[in-house]
Amino acid sequence: MIRRLCIFLVLSLMYCALHAQDYVGEEQSLVYEDRTYRSNIKTVQLIVPGHEHSYPMVELGAGQQLELRFDDLDGDFKDYQYSLIHCDSRWRPTDLDPFDYIDGFLDDQIDDFDYSFNTEQPYTHYRLRFPNEQLGVTKSGNYLLVVYESGKEEYPILSRRLMIVDPKVEISPTLGHPVAQRYFLSHQQMAFKIAFGAINVMNPYMDLKVVILQNGRWDKALRDLRPIFVMEGTARYDQTDQGMFSAGQEFRFFNTKSLFDTGPRVVRISRNPDLNAVLQSDQPRSRDNYRRWTDINGRYIIGLYDSHIDDVDAEYMWVHFSLEMEEPIEDGNIYIFGGLTDWQIQQEAQLKYNYETSRYEGSLYLKQGYYNYIYALRKDGSTRIDEELLEGSYHLTENDYHILIYYQGQGEQYEQLIGVSATNSRY
Repeated sequence: MIRRLCIFLVLSLMYCALHAQDYVGEEQSLVYEDRTYRSNIKTVQLIVPGHEHSYPMVELGAGQQLELRFDDLDGDFKDYQYSLIHCDSRWRPTDLDPFDYIDGFLDDQIDDFDYSFNTEQPYTHYRLRFPNEQLGVTKSGNYLLVVYESGKEEYPILSRRLMIVDPKVEISPTLGHPVAQRYFLSHQQMAFKIAFGAINVMNPYMDLKVVILQNGRWDKALRDLRPIFVMEGTARYDQTDQGMFSAGQEFRFFNTKSLFDTGPRVVRISRNPDLNAVLQSDQPRSRDNYRRWTDINGRYIIGLYDSHIDDVDAEYMWVHFSLEMEEPIEDGNIYIFGGLTDWQIQQEAQLKYNYETSRYEGSLYLKQGYYNYIYALRKDGSTRIDEELLEGSYHLTENDYHILIYYQGQGEQYEQLIGVSATNSRY
């Protein structure tokens, strides 16, 4: 009992996201999004085991698990712990007591790890599969997975968003062109209807929260959608001014799975003295016609050719990017953007303009694998991320979409996640 009280106090401290004072130069406080807080932590992935392209969503009570993977470049052993925080549809911590949604211990140790094998950059690779016998969940909804070093619970090393769904409604999606002519060639429109089934939704306008994600991205999530028609246990969402996304462009890509043969879009690999991979120079695509190729919608897959232990024998290297532009943008900065940057604007991913080469140039320290990325612009004084200026937007672009349905009836303590529908714009 004493142990559980101590753990509860620790989680309370994390909820408050207190600022630390002894980690100068690193992020200090917990934020409720996908974030890496320490520079020695790299290549964080949260997927369904065996499905490299999956999103962090599993069904409540179905025996399904998620797998967390990450590397610690210090190369030593640390006693990492993890816990889960229940959140609402806007990723705010709920008022639920952790004992209300956790079955078992409120935190647990990550005890599955291996040291890198025969690599120039030493690292320790950690793995975790959950929910498990030690820490399970009893309620649906959004959860924030938080990892921290034992004894330093208020200083997270990483956080990741995940969803636990308890399917109780049927969602019928339809993806097509926007009605508005000005968006016809550049956007995609999601319409759908919800059949409530056995759930007695008294007020769909107030009790339901609908979120639509494109390629799993919460930074582009559409919220506050309202049905235009409710009748006989069905709600329809097909307004012309809702459910519309900029379609974007197929993601740029590169492949560093081999150190001996240059992969697609890799010009050369060298050691001077660190490993370096120089990519082909890119150009803005906003004025190009749409070009179709297969991508993985902004994510990445770690791996080597002819290896069965990719997680621990893949090398880290500096990957060098360049974007050709005749003149620099005076009122903003350009960033490498995608799953490789946690869908965040990161300072280390900022490109600098080289007047001698007329290119924006930058580098990221990445593990060997196949990567997707794009270039994003953020104007000075703005938080908005502009992808279209450098990449364009075309209605033919292939994208993944998820519709998430949250329900909180009158008198209930939290928002249940009662339905998820997955759709692809091409298939």
